[in-house]
Amino acid sequence: MTRHVDVAEADSVRPLAPQEFEQFRQLAYRTFGLDLKSGKEELVSARLRKLVRGGGFHSFQDYYRSIVQDRTGESLLAMIDALATNHTSFFREPDHFQFLRDQVIPALGTRDPIEIWTAACSTGEEVWSYSLQ
Repeated sequence: MTRHVDVAEADSVRPLAPQEFEQFRQLAYRTFGLDLKSGKEELVSARLRKLVRGGGFHSFQDYYRSIVQDRTGESLLAMIDALATNHTSFFREPDHFQFLRDQVIPALGTRDPIEIWTAACSTGEEVWSYSLQ
């Protein structure tokens, strides 16, 4: 008989606790200025989980300790790379534009003009991307 194994059961890493998120949040801000606001817990957990598992750690706390104890800085660089969005470009998220084409634009009908508000663009490519579509 084949037993179904739940993904959470197969993952031996304990979930990211609030105090662990706070430790990573402070470390990220202090070392490279990344301000991880409340609500980013899932993002941090998802992006760091691979490093936690890959390093053989069973908790985010163990992983955090290894980062602060690593005198080479390599662990910190790996964490930074995992948490940071490393590129910005035109049409970086093509599914978003496809959604606009398939759902939003047809729903607008013949409305003229169409105003679009884009908040918090990295270097502005997103705004220009709308006008190029």
